[in-house]
Amino acid sequence: MEDRKIVKALRQRIEILEKLLLEEVLKNDLMNEKLGLTNIKVELRLEN
Repeated sequence: MEDRKIVKALRQRIEILEKLLLEEVLKNDLMNEKLGLTNIKVELRLEN
């Protein structure tokens, strides 16, 4: 039972970290686009 709680907590933490990472990637991509540094689009798909 304790293992299930740990797994659930870890999955929730991973989900939060994925969202934070996506946010940073999108901000970085936007900044690069503003500076004209890239034509490459980063695509991340997160499962909900």
